[in-house]
Amino acid sequence: AALATRERQLQQLQRQRRVLRRLVPPGLPEPIRELEAALALGVERTQPVLVGQAPGLAGLHAAGSEDPLARLRHYYGEVQHALALHGGTLARIQHEHWIATFPAGVDDALWGAQGVYQRLLELRDEATAEGLAWPPTGLGLHRGVVLSGALPAGEALAPVLTGPAVRPAARL
Repeated sequence: AALATRERQLQQLQRQRRVLRRLVPPGLPEPIRELEAALALGVERTQPVLVGQAPGLAGLHAAGSEDPLARLRHYYGEVQHALALHGGTLARIQHEHWIATFPAGVDDALWGAQGVYQRLLELRDEATAEGLAWPPTGLGLHRGVVLSGALPAGEALAPVLTGPAVRPAARL
């Protein structure tokens, strides 16, 4: 049993290495080794990934919002709530995009995407009723291998969510 477990761990590390080699430019062997070490404790699994395009502070300010930061906090609170209703987790926010995962499976992801989409429409309607223009937002849903872990960021660890499933979802 211990040998079988060790073989599975080795196969997972080899898959992670293949994914990292696709993501890191050639000729950078040292960063690959550092990433491998940092992600070695991470988890690899096949699961649905939902990527959303969020209105940024500049877009909200340009749309006429008096307090764009408060509106953005409200936006993410509503997205997190809609995701949680269907077993989703807001895994990462990066610039004007966010990534959510649905560990329970595809059905939850589909219902979660629909719930988030409905809530985004409601947020747009609320902004329009206040006389504000709502910046365009989008969603992309894909299912595939996701690597999650943490990389050193100064004295703390920054969460990482990457893999073959994340990029196609972001492009949708």
